[in-house]
Amino acid sequence: IVAAQTDIRNWQTHPVMLTQSYAAIGRSQAKLGNVNEAVTAFEAAINEAHRCELPFLEMLTHRDYIVHVLDGQGKRDTQMARLGACVSRMVLPAEQYSPVLGSGIDAVAAVAAFKSSRDRGTR
Repeated sequence: IVAAQTDIRNWQTHPVMLTQSYAAIGRSQAKLGNVNEAVTAFEAAINEAHRCELPFLEMLTHRDYIVHVLDGQGKRDTQMARLGACVSRMVLPAEQYSPVLGSGIDAVAAVAAFKSSRDRGTR
């Protein structure tokens, strides 16, 4: 109860709320066609989730970024490795996150892209 009361008092600076707010702004801006503003909001959400070690919200924000911004530009592949990095930190096996991601995003393929990019970076 005390923790919930603290969260309510501090909701404006609560990392989960910030991440969700930035992601919501990003989706709204993308739907309005304001791509630069959408990208900025999604990047803020991704960075906030990553900073606070919230891989599930980070994964969903990457998914939203891909679906709402990059798909329209035909650039889905540019973020798949980063999405895979999020999925690889999750508790359940990657294949169980494909339904959560939706929009035809394959979590297993995203993890494979992440591992491939990581392997290329170390060589």
